[in-house]
Amino acid sequence: MVELARQRVGAAGTFKVANLAAPLLFLEDDSFDLVLSALVLEYVQDWRGFTPVRITMPTYRRSLAETLNPIIDAGFRLERLLEPRPTPEFLRDDPRHFQELEKQPCFLCIRAAKMA
Repeated sequence: MVELARQRVGAAGTFKVANLAAPLLFLEDDSFDLVLSALVLEYVQDWRGFTPVRITMPTYRRSLAETLNPIIDAGFRLERLLEPRPTPEFLRDDPRHFQELEKQPCFLCIRAAKMA
């Protein structure tokens, strides 16, 4: 995925591969304004300790409290929650799954900012 991202943006972006169970020593405090981690946390078993899951890459379902409280406990302020819904095109192409996803969204987008 990192290689695909590099191909897509070239020199306009910087990409690092890191172990979330260890400190990110290549980052200075306050050295970035935004972190985008699409689907990254789905593959981390323990959000409080950031224990990575290797090889099999299972995903973990969590309650809303289990999802949000580690973020809040880490000193972040929740700014926005979004549950993307399937598109009208998805309804046309796959009506059965459209109905399932309308009732039970499979994505939760969280915007949070580090509190000062």
